Amino acid sequence: GGGKGGGGGGGGGNGSVPPEFGQPHLFEWEVHGLRLLIESSLVVFQREGLNPVSLKLVDLNAERPNTGTALSTWLDNTIAGVPELAVCYHRDGLIHHYDVLQTDDIARLCAPSFNPDTILAYAARVLEFLQHHCKDDGSQYWLLGDGSVEGGLHLYDVTKGVMTAAAGGFGGGAGAG
Repeated sequence: GGGKGGGGGGGGGNGSVPPEFGQPHLFEWEVHGLRLLIESSLVVFQREGLNPVSLKLVDLNAERPNTGTALSTWLDNTIAGVPELAVCYHRDGLIHHYDVLQTDDIARLCAPSFNPDTILAYAARVLEFLQHHCKDDGSQYWLLGDGSVEGGLHLYDVTKGVMTAAAGGFGGGAGAG
C-alpha cells in the first residue's frame, strides 16, 4: 500500500525539518501520480540516524480520538513523509505512557478505524475531478461535499458565481478496513 512516507501511491514528502520550529512550511506530495504542494504546520522531530517522528498528545480523561482526528494526523504524517508518530498519553498534564506508531498504524487510534489505501484512492479521485473541472486561470473554486455516503461533490466557480460541476459516487472516504 502507499501510505508510508516515500512509499508507492501515497507519501513522497521530503520529510525535511522546518527551518523555524512550529512555523508553516511546504511539502511536495505525490498521490497516484498527481503532484501537490501543501502547506503544513506539522512539527517534525529528527535526530541523526533516526527516523523523523511527529508528536500527538492524547488526554486519557477524554474520549478515544475520533476518526477525523486520527485521519488528520495520518494525513499530516503521510504528506510530510514522516514514517512514525509518537503518541504521548497524559492524564491531567502528567505523562502516563507513550507509544511510537508507524504512520499507517494511526488508524487504530480511533473508532471506527479507516483504511489508508481507501483514503488515498478517494483523494486521487477528488484530485482528478478537480483537475478535470478547474480549467479557468485566475478563477477561485469552492468544493463542497454533499454529506452523502456516496461522497458526492459540488464544485463552484466563485469568480463567476456558478456551479461548475457535480459528481456522485466517490465513496465514503473514511471506509473501515
